Amino acid sequence: MTYNPTPAVPKRPLMLTILCIVSIVFNIWSFAGGADSAFSDRSKVQLKDAREKMEASMSQLNEAGVKGVARMLESAVEMAERSVLYAKPLGYSSMALAVIGIIGVVLMWRLRRIGFWFYVFSSIAGLVVPLVLVGGGAAAMVGIGVAGLVSVAFIVMYAINLKYMR
Repeated sequence: MTYNPTPAVPKRPLMLTILCIVSIVFNIWSFAGGADSAFSDRSKVQLKDAREKMEASMSQLNEAGVKGVARMLESAVEMAERSVLYAKPLGYSSMALAVIGIIGVVLMWRLRRIGFWFYVFSSIAGLVVPLVLVGGGAAAMVGIGVAGLVSVAFIVMYAINLKYMR
């Protein structure tokens, strides 16, 4: 019988490894997008171009008698205007929440259970902050709904892997 002084290191499941890699890539992308919003004025130029195109489309829709679609476009323009108005706070919050998310993912990569709660916080706050700043128009609710479904799916998949974390 031989003596082995090294303790057994728990093995990370493949699903958790894939989730962590995808989450790291997404959080880096989110950080870069937040930095772009916080430190550039590109969104103002894009809003001006989009507003001109939307106004042309809305006038055509109003002439055709499709008022419901025109209202939806107006809601999207209003949401875009609020997004530009709050671009810097949205960018800073996106950067901060991405860092918190990366910390959580790195901790889960190391099989630390506390990382799950960092990740959950950053995911939920990432949905709430834009809702508070931009508002709850129809276009905003569609975007937040899709992001919410993806967030819930990832949280559930990470929760399934909690049994492997200490």
